[in-house]
Amino acid sequence: MYLVRIERRAVREFKKIDVSQQSIILEKISSILSLCPFPRGGNPKRLSGTQAFRLRIGDYRVLYTVEGHSVFIYAIRHRKDTYR
Repeated sequence: MYLVRIERRAVREFKKIDVSQQSIILEKISSILSLCPFPRGGNPKRLSGTQAFRLRIGDYRVLYTVEGHSVFIYAIRHRKDTYR
């Protein structure tokens, strides 16, 4: 089991999201990232050229890195703003 940590910047981004979407995002984070944050199939996916991964949740993307048994979420953004 992995420890999931959310950076302060990601928390600020998360608070701007609609409450109904927040619950869906939290559910996916706890069910997927805390159990196995590494890619199997297409979701989550490693970002090219980095050690980071992205998890698709509807129109939102959760960007994170894995170090040991910890998952560090550094961004939770709408898909149109994610890769800028």
